[in-house]
Amino acid sequence: MFFSIPFCRDITEEDGSNYTVYEIHLNGAVHSTVRYSQLHKLNETIQKRFNTTNLGLFPPKKLFSLSQHEKDERKALLEIYLQTIGQQPEIAKSNLFIDFLVHSQKEFNKLSDSDTVKLTVYQVDGKTISIDITGSDYTPEILQYAAASIGIDSKHHPFFALFLVKQEGHEKHIIRKLQDMECPYLALKSLDDTHSIEIRKSYWDPKFDTILMQHHVSLHMLFIECIRNLEDRWIKPKSETMKGLKQLKTAGLKEQFVKVVRSEKSLWLHEALYWDSKTTQILMWKMK
Repeated sequence: MFFSIPFCRDITEEDGSNYTVYEIHLNGAVHSTVRYSQLHKLNETIQKRFNTTNLGLFPPKKLFSLSQHEKDERKALLEIYLQTIGQQPEIAKSNLFIDFLVHSQKEFNKLSDSDTVKLTVYQVDGKTISIDITGSDYTPEILQYAAASIGIDSKHHPFFALFLVKQEGHEKHIIRKLQDMECPYLALKSLDDTHSIEIRKSYWDPKFDTILMQHHVSLHMLFIECIRNLEDRWIKPKSETMKGLKQLKTAGLKEQFVKVVRSEKSLWLHEALYWDSKTTQILMWKMK
C-alpha cells in the first residue's frame, strides 16, 4: 500500500476555533482527512505497542500557530511517516493501524457503525450481488459476504478479492485492489457513477487454477473472467486457437477453456501489473 498526503487545509468551526487537517490518499485515491493530534496519538500508541525506532522522525508538537511553510514541512514529514509504516507489514497489517484507518475513513464520510447501507458488488459477467452492510463492515467482511452469496467454497475465499473498476465506453478498467483497512462503500462513495466494485480472483500465478477448478462455482468464476479477458483484448490468440476456444465455450467445457486462455503468457504479464506483489506468497502461506 502507498500513502500520500498531497493536501492540507485549515478548518474553522462555528465557535471560531480552527485547526489543520491532512488529506490522506491510499494508492492514489482519497481515503480520509485527519488532524495532527490524531496522528500524534497513533504514533505514541505504535511506539508503545511495537517498541520500534524504524519509523523515522515524527514532527514534534508546536506551542504556537504554524506558518504556511511550517504546515507544508509538517505535511511532508507526516507523509514520509505513513509511507514508512506502509513498508513495515507488522505495523501496517496490525489491528491497531487498520482500526485507525477504518475509523478515520468513517469519520471523514460521517458514517457510524450503526448506519445500514446497501452495497452492490458485481461479478465479472455483470451479474450483481446486493449486500446490506453497516458502517463497521470493511473489505474482508464484504468479500466474505459476496463470495458466500455466489456460492464460492469457503476454502477458496482467499483466492478472490474486491477491486475498484471504472467503466470507459464498452470496457472496464481495474483501478486498484481494495485493501483490508477500507470500507468498500466509502471508497466507492467518493467516486463518480462510472466506478463500481467487482469480485474477481486475487492472483496471477496459473498454478492456483488447479485448486479452484475442483469446485464448480470457482471454476465458473475463472471461466467468466477468461471470457472477459478475451473481450477486453488482454490476450489476442491466433485465429486457430480462437476457433478452438469458441468451440469449447459452446460445448460448455469450462475447464478446458480456462486452461487454453490461461496458457497465453501475455495474460500473465497483463495481470501481474495490478496484483499485489505479495499476493502469491500469502496464498502459498494460507495453503500450508
